[in-house]
Amino acid sequence: MLLLITYDVNTNTEAGSTRLRKVAKQCVHYGQRVHNSVYECQVADVHYRQITAVLEDIIDHDTARLRFSPLDD
Repeated sequence: MLLLITYDVNTNTEAGSTRLRKVAKQCVHYGQRVHNSVYECQVADVHYRQITAVLEDIIDHDTARLRFSPLDD
């Protein structure tokens, strides 16, 4: 599955900056950066579930946005 991951993390605080680095570090394990906060990932279903779970745990949903967009191969 070709997956597009996009995120917007508030970096006005040290905690936000830390979250941003953690999200980027995880995304690079699964795909390639195509823009500042956009990654293209070629993943199997099991990896899709892994990366979504990991990123959902890192992100603060009150101050950040995270989107997973499956694309046709």
